[in-house]
Amino acid sequence: MFGALYQAMPEERVMASCNDSTSAVSVSGWHEGRQATYVYPESMGGGAGAFADRDGMDAVHVHTVNSTNLPAEALELEYPLLLEEYCLVPDSGGAGRHRGGMGMARQIRVREDNTTFSARSDAHIVPAPGVAGGKSSNVTRILRNPRTAGEEALHSKASGLILNKGETLRVETLGGGGFGDPGERPLSALAQDLREEKITKAAAERDYGADRVREALALGETA
Repeated sequence: MFGALYQAMPEERVMASCNDSTSAVSVSGWHEGRQATYVYPESMGGGAGAFADRDGMDAVHVHTVNSTNLPAEALELEYPLLLEEYCLVPDSGGAGRHRGGMGMARQIRVREDNTTFSARSDAHIVPAPGVAGGKSSNVTRILRNPRTAGEEALHSKASGLILNKGETLRVETLGGGGFGDPGERPLSALAQDLREEKITKAAAERDYGADRVREALALGETA
């Protein structure tokens, strides 16, 4: 529907697509220290779509309000969980004259056996599309025991998954779509993205061209 409306709107008023759905996850089990059960819910946003005059916002709840963003300290004090990483996801925003906002990653290690995990998320297959020549974002992923030999990609509607002490879960949400031809992105902006590791060199060469990446890197060295 939004794609149809874009065609009837002036370009300066169009926004590329955002993360379409918040990823809601739930971790529950027995808290040995408190001798009680617990439920830890979390909703995670993603990247906002780029505009005609600026990049999309990183790691925001675009379509959801009153959502949680539990600090690491509070999570670890309240639950038998360890937050190993909470970060932006490189290469998650769609390339363009203005880049789509970045998605977020949250990686949690469980500290008790028989911990139950469930998830309700979308955008695991279809990314947020770009507009006016901008490229699409990444897609959402939920991984069990990431970066290990036993890494497993979970379904978007995981339910009642039982985890044991020491296992980890990682949720990576999608970014927003890009706006405009990537070839028109200012070299200074591309250099900053590379310097801040918002995009990898390989993805930059794929989306913006190897020659422009070399120019951007040279510009970054003299900045």
